[in-house]
Amino acid sequence: MTLSARCTSGADGGCLWTLDATADLKAGSVAMIEHTAATGHAIFARTVEDMACVVLNSSQEQTRRLAGNQRELAASEEHARAGHP
Repeated sequence: MTLSARCTSGADGGCLWTLDATADLKAGSVAMIEHTAATGHAIFARTVEDMACVVLNSSQEQTRRLAGNQRELAASEEHARAGHP
């Protein structure tokens, strides 16, 4: 899990302070507290991201989905070669 943030305080949300993504959630919270203590800015937009691992139990389902993904990728590549965004 990672946390990133940006300060939305200041004149018209003009503060440029940001917190790069960190897996140390406690340190991220401390960084925001320290920014608030130093500036009085107290409003932050935070993004919390986690990862999920999905495991398919059925080998038939794995094969079916892999084939579908490969068809979708091929269609996407063909679309890009045709000059479409």
